[in-house]
Amino acid sequence: MPALARLCVSIGHIFGCRVQTNIYFTPPHAQGFRPHWDTHDVFVLQVAGTKSWSVYDTKVTLPLKGQGFDLDQHEPGPWSGQFELGLGDVAYLPRGLMNSATSGDRASLHITLGLTAFIWVDFFSKACPAALADESLRAS
Repeated sequence: MPALARLCVSIGHIFGCRVQTNIYFTPPHAQGFRPHWDTHDVFVLQVAGTKSWSVYDTKVTLPLKGQGFDLDQHEPGPWSGQFELGLGDVAYLPRGLMNSATSGDRASLHITLGLTAFIWVDFFSKACPAALADESLRAS
């Protein structure tokens, strides 16, 4: 898919991060995933059919890569809103927003663009172990 790859590169240049993509096909009146959050920001592009999205109060603020949603440990907070995407609509789901989606009367197809930004915690988690190996930084 050269066009989709070009879109990812273009969005990556705009936001200064790597962009990954996933494509989701959902049969009529079906839920793709149970309520969950992503550890990166997501843009949803509705390509076919409709999808009704529910959002919930989120108990984990700005989850890190290692803090993925775990159904055994996390429950969605209270329902806080709903919106519908139709052909050509786009939605932004910030990192950590608890969400779920259900298709309408027909099959649904949407593309997600996941923005995997480098955050300060990533920098420190790599810099601090490297500093521990430097003998000059271990001296009194």
